[in-house]
Amino acid sequence: MDPTSVADQSLRRIFCDFLASSLLIILARQEQHFERQMQHYLDARKHAKTFRSHLQNQDQLEGGAKDDLLRKAKTLNIYDFEAAIRLKAWHDIGQLLEEIVNASWQLEGADMIKLSRWIRCLFQLTLPSKLDFTEHLLDQVQTLAGDIKKVPLT
Repeated sequence: MDPTSVADQSLRRIFCDFLASSLLIILARQEQHFERQMQHYLDARKHAKTFRSHLQNQDQLEGGAKDDLLRKAKTLNIYDFEAAIRLKAWHDIGQLLEEIVNASWQLEGADMIKLSRWIRCLFQLTLPSKLDFTEHLLDQVQTLAGDIKKVPLT
């Protein structure tokens, strides 16, 4: 296969994973049977993970296509966060929130209201049990605050 076909197939796979994960979250929210609901959340997490792994191979995208994929990644991270909470996968929550914060920063820049909500949530989840990660988060917040001071106000 030529490189263009391979890239096209990879993008199609990414979009399929996005749609599958989104639909599985919708099904899980509507499901009354507990075990089926948990299975939908588990399957949604698998598709979100596959989406993220394929997204890392999309270096050639620029502009609107790249922004679109980053927005989809942020949406899937939020869905994955919901699924992780429902499945009580506490060990994954900190990393998911960090990815959401990073995606928010990349997409929305200095929208401090949204960014501060995600950072506060991440900080509250990690403070009691993961002091090293919490210190790392504080360093990131300090760096973000320094970067924001450099952004001209419009």
